[in-house]
Amino acid sequence: MFVSHAGADRAWAEWVAWQLVDAGYEVELDHWDWGAGENFVLKMNEALATRSE
Repeated sequence: MFVSHAGADRAWAEWVAWQLVDAGYEVELDHWDWGAGENFVLKMNEALATRSE
């Protein structure tokens, strides 16, 4: 599952992601899974394509 958020909502996004992980879901969250300098637009498109199946 891909969790997206605005900068100010990072804490809520992390909380939601941890709840999903605890429930057994595989979660992708930008600052957990994407490295500094990676192409944000490309990573977002990949996450949406693979997590929406």
